[in-house]
Amino acid sequence: MTALIDLSIVAEPRVRTVECRTVEVLTCIDDIDRLRAVVAPVVERCHRRWCGRNDIDAFPPIGRWQHIERPPAPTGCRTPREHIRIAALGRRQHLDPVHALEAALMMTSGCPAFVIAGDPGRDARLPRSSSGARTLVITLFALDGDDLSLAEGLLTAVLELCDATLLRRNLRHDQLALTD
Repeated sequence: MTALIDLSIVAEPRVRTVECRTVEVLTCIDDIDRLRAVVAPVVERCHRRWCGRNDIDAFPPIGRWQHIERPPAPTGCRTPREHIRIAALGRRQHLDPVHALEAALMMTSGCPAFVIAGDPGRDARLPRSSSGARTLVITLFALDGDDLSLAEGLLTAVLELCDATLLRRNLRHDQLALTD
């Protein structure tokens, strides 16, 4: 006996998704040493906040992001959980100013953040600026309940203290798949 199955009535498995707000900021910093001086005390405060703690998984953003199937992280970049775990273990991270900004944003807000430094003279996609300036592409990600305003506020303060030039700011809404 042969059974025929009408494939038009078979439901495809539904992927559960969640909205992710993504803010991308393009900025130009003329003095990278000033960035280092501004970000260093923030990273130190974040280190003191998390040092010796064993409850990092109770930090709500860490819990939310653990349920994302593929978090938006470029290859080789640390996540907020990794930065916080390193601090909780009492280890100091020796970061260049660009990655220190990235770590400060993540350890403060729990939102994934990625900072990519570019040389406008070598990368045709980046706007040209005065000599010695660094162009930064800063991307912040936030799920519902994450404190994106805290991450953006910290970023704005750092950029203002560094006398950075804001070149562009974009906001988009994406859907990320949840794990089962």
